[in-house]
Amino acid sequence: MKDLIEKTLSIATASSLPVKIIYQGKDKITQRVIEIKKLQSDHVVAYCRLRRRISTFKLDCVLAAEIIDKKSR
Repeated sequence: MKDLIEKTLSIATASSLPVKIIYQGKDKITQRVIEIKKLQSDHVVAYCRLRRRISTFKLDCVLAAEIIDKKSR
């Protein structure tokens, strides 16, 4: 599953497409739409539309990822 998530994030980065993720945060699981700025081996730096700021997401905490249309929320 992690390989599929990493591949999805890699394709989104290369294509400059937003990604809908399910993320396990400190307190709860949230759904976010992010615009990836930098993809690293253990984390992703992205603009989070929910929080309206640049955030860092641990790849181990990303439970699912789906590329979406640029206009989608």
